[in-house]
Amino acid sequence: MRQWSWGKRVVEIRKPGKRTRKWLGTFATADDAACAYGQAAIILYGSREQLNLQLSGSSS
Repeated sequence: MRQWSWGKRVVEIRKPGKRTRKWLGTFATADDAACAYGQAAIILYGSREQLNLQLSGSSS
């Protein structure tokens, strides 16, 4: 995650086994950006992916 000079957060995630990145979007808060990253990580890497943020609705 990166933060632009005007305060918005930019989020990308690397696809498994590839050098490409998938654009997840621009977010107003760090929590929104972290949630987007966490959801994408679970989709791309599976439900055993360890996240730094607890996603709502998660059974862990």
